Amino acid sequence: MGFLIVNVVTNGTFPIDLPEADLILLSLDGDKQRHNEVRGDTYDTIMKNISNATADNICFYMAINQINKDCVRDVCLTARNIKNVRAVSFNFHTPYPDTKELALSKEEKAKCCDTIIEMMKEGAPIFNLKSAFPYLIHNQFPTPCYQCVVIENGKLSTCGRCIDIPGLCDQCGYFFVAEYTLLFKGYPKVVFEMLRTYLKYI
Repeated sequence: MGFLIVNVVTNGTFPIDLPEADLILLSLDGDKQRHNEVRGDTYDTIMKNISNATADNICFYMAINQINKDCVRDVCLTARNIKNVRAVSFNFHTPYPDTKELALSKEEKAKCCDTIIEMMKEGAPIFNLKSAFPYLIHNQFPTPCYQCVVIENGKLSTCGRCIDIPGLCDQCGYFFVAEYTLLFKGYPKVVFEMLRTYLKYI
């Protein structure tokens, strides 16, 4: 496609036929019950489209919130057990206006990270960096991520549209923001783990 790495983000409700993409980041927000509660009655459609996919370049993309926080293990197992799914990547809910009730406490974030680490040890294909977890739990990583530029409706934003909402960067739940900003700050553990993880899953 003319770029070193090409990732595509989708909700998975349309057929998935992009073998040329390095990764297809597909939103799956829990088991069937919790996912449908968050995203409407789409779970079965997504699973059908995954089974009909033409390549194994799918990576689940789960935003952990108050509704699905107990489903981290379920999503990891689903990723491990479906042939066309290469990995799973997590985020914590970022409390955009009118969604603050979905945000997790530090204690809840820590519990979720513990579960993710357990699943890593069990061999689940997790596309996140354990070395970044402490910074994510306490929101102690640099923001915004200047290496990320988003274009939405013709508007270009550094990191994303959340940058326009006062105070929201301080509550950022995006794992990739923590991972990339810590990487470009030169944190040795993050640098090493990112090289190892990207070579494995991309």
